Amino acid sequence: MPDFKDLLEIFIVTDNRAESLKNTLESLLNSPIKDFRITILNNNSSDNTEDVVKGFMSEHKNIIYEKNRYNIGGNANIMKAFYKAEKDYVWI
Repeated sequence: MPDFKDLLEIFIVTDNRAESLKNTLESLLNSPIKDFRITILNNNSSDNTEDVVKGFMSEHKNIIYEKNRYNIGGNANIMKAFYKAEKDYVWI
């Protein structure tokens, strides 16, 4: 049976939604998919998104964080996730 961690990766696109992101990460990291690679694509948020993510990254080595230099728009940030994807299946 395949290891599903080798097949699926999760992307979270975000823009100034630190509290929602915190709730999402808490839910994911307390679920059966907690060990999958989770990449957060921050669309240059001006809130404390980066601090929230770094708090989780200190305990969960499967979280990857990337902040855009400028806001590229929601749809472009979603497309960026597809371009960065390396697994067979992607959950955005």
